[in-house]
Amino acid sequence: MELALNNPQKYFIGIEYSFKAVKKAIDKARKRNIKNMCIIFGEANVVMSKYLLDKYYFDSIYLNFPDPWPKKKHAHRRIFNTEFLDKVYVLLKDDGIFYSVTDDDHYALEIMNIIYKDSKIFKNVLDSDYVDKLEGYGVTLYEEKMRAIGHNIYFFAHSKVLKD
Repeated sequence: MELALNNPQKYFIGIEYSFKAVKKAIDKARKRNIKNMCIIFGEANVVMSKYLLDKYYFDSIYLNFPDPWPKKKHAHRRIFNTEFLDKVYVLLKDDGIFYSVTDDDHYALEIMNIIYKDSKIFKNVLDSDYVDKLEGYGVTLYEEKMRAIGHNIYFFAHSKVLKD
């Protein structure tokens, strides 16, 4: 929402799996008269594969606070994995940046950071593996709440490694 407000010359597409969150976001966008964004209700992998891949290319892609699915038996539900990165790679323009952020220590350090480090298709554009604030990213209500209760916030930013 904040990115769309602060960048009226750009158009934003959001994908959200929670109908309640979609409804809240649409209501908020209407109240703030934000016209440079739309929100798609659906599971991100399905929406990306079925409607976006090979049709659209993005300057930036943002993955905001994905559910870490901390229980081992639910790990297959995590969105952040190598297959998801492959889709992001195809959707991202050659000079684009993939941003991701989480407040879950385990997810950030033992899953996301490891997948990024093992990736041959993305390279870190930060001076460190991650940062706790990212200039110009905007602050979500969720981030404010998590910081208020003492959660660490992990921002990642990666660019495509262009294939020969």
